[in-house]
Amino acid sequence: MIFSFKPEPKYSAVALFFQNIQEKIFLYKEHILSTSEIYEQKLAEALTPLHEESNAKLIEVRAKHESVLRENKGNKDAELIALHESGLDDAEGYYQYLEENIQQEHDELHDFFNKSSLIMLYSLLESELKKLCQIMQEIKMSRIGIEHFSNSNYIKGCFNYLDLVIELPAHPLESFQTKISYLQLFRNRIVHSSAELSPNSTNEEKNLLKQALNDAKEAVIISEGQFDNKRTIKIYSKQYLLQSLELIADLFLTLYQIINHENNYLIVKEELLSFFSAEISDIEIIIDSHQHIKNGAKFQFTICQKAKTGGTEIIHLNASVSSAASLEVATINQCKDSKLASEVANQIKKKEKYFASIFKEWTIANPSMSVNITLYE
Repeated sequence: MIFSFKPEPKYSAVALFFQNIQEKIFLYKEHILSTSEIYEQKLAEALTPLHEESNAKLIEVRAKHESVLRENKGNKDAELIALHESGLDDAEGYYQYLEENIQQEHDELHDFFNKSSLIMLYSLLESELKKLCQIMQEIKMSRIGIEHFSNSNYIKGCFNYLDLVIELPAHPLESFQTKISYLQLFRNRIVHSSAELSPNSTNEEKNLLKQALNDAKEAVIISEGQFDNKRTIKIYSKQYLLQSLELIADLFLTLYQIINHENNYLIVKEELLSFFSAEISDIEIIIDSHQHIKNGAKFQFTICQKAKTGGTEIIHLNASVSSAASLEVATINQCKDSKLASEVANQIKKKEKYFASIFKEWTIANPSMSVNITLYE
């Protein structure tokens, strides 16, 4: 066992926020997938013995049906006689009824879980946006807080506040606000009316519902009441939860990139400093430039190390990150006789996956990423 007495790296509040939200989103996804799997297992456990019993019974009654048909060959009512004496119709109907009841019970359990999970996801979105607003208020030292933007649409208030303190670009966030309005519609109906739709909805509400259902791609449906004509939102599939979680993850990823840019890539700088300072002492990292490329980004850094004998050694690091089928990390060291460059290259080689994770927010990962590093003087 190796013990290290180096102090834990200190991250800014905004860096910690984005680290924590990633972890929460991961745990929410695991919760959704694992719970849905339990429900699927329960359904299989209920259906398996029923199928075994029905298969055995149907083999018996079908044999009886064929036997009666042979006995009544030439009789125009042979089929009716065979169905009656064998009980084939009754047996098929009985087992179909039992299977449909089990499936319906399973669907309702899924619906209850998915609706409660949807409320949880919406609460996550609200609470985390509020935290981010409070952090940005401190960073910008603004006297105006999120409480000045509170209204019935809390999430819209958060967007308005973030727009004030960091000037959110309109285009990247328009699609998020539209899709969040769909999520809000389903959440509000679930919370305020047990998922029932009002027969007195306005044309605007009807149009929004139509758009939301189209966006859900059949993962959310409207159930018509068999006796009372009530229309109720049903979420039988976990796909809408995963779709909503992906929406939230993409939103915070976009906010991460915007806030990074507005704060001179503070979060990337902190994570790189934490990565290298674990093994390399007295270093400083300066971000010189950043540019977007197809499915990724390019960064240029200056790394400085104070020598014990005085003076400072300086090297430069270029990092190009983009999507890839699998993780690829390549390092080229063009520095001659530089101890600092050798240490940096060795640190990257030893912990390639960790190093690559620092840049994962800058790629459209399908399913992984490529990182190409060049060190030069």
